[in-house]
Amino acid sequence: MKKGLIFTVILANVLVLGFSQSNSWVVNNTATFIEAVNGIRNGGNNNKYTIIVTGNVSIPASNESTFGTVNGITITMEGLNKSKGTFR
Repeated sequence: MKKGLIFTVILANVLVLGFSQSNSWVVNNTATFIEAVNGIRNGGNNNKYTIIVTGNVSIPASNESTFGTVNGITITMEGLNKSKGTFR
């Protein structure tokens, strides 16, 4: 009986972790900005995101859309006005 109960609890925790997704990122350098952009690009349409800028961030130049082809997204940027770059 105890083994079945333990298995059930572990299975429930795995399912919860498997479906959780963060829609916010703390950005403090170029690498963490790229992580946030990729998360938004892969997050699907019609979602809300928050990017919190906590350092000086140089955003790489690009001719493509910053967030790819997703539609209906809302992005809130918070911080101390330390980001440099253009979002397309």
